[in-house]
Amino acid sequence: MSTARVEKVETLVHNRRSSTQYALQAKQCARCRNRSTPLWRNGPRAARELCNACGIKWGNERRREKEEKRRQGNQSSP
Repeated sequence: MSTARVEKVETLVHNRRSSTQYALQAKQCARCRNRSTPLWRNGPRAARELCNACGIKWGNERRREKEEKRRQGNQSSP
């Protein structure tokens, strides 16, 4: 069984009295909501927002889209 650690992120929380409190929240993947991964990866909106699996999938999708755009740009129109 993998012993991937769950990273914690400190988030500022403002209450109505305008004082600041720190809340501890568990980090979770922006795509699949997984909380445990051996590596956090960059995503479309922010750094380290995707779990390892989703980060790899997103990177592959992005690479395919770029390749498809390149192919369409190289085709000559009749």
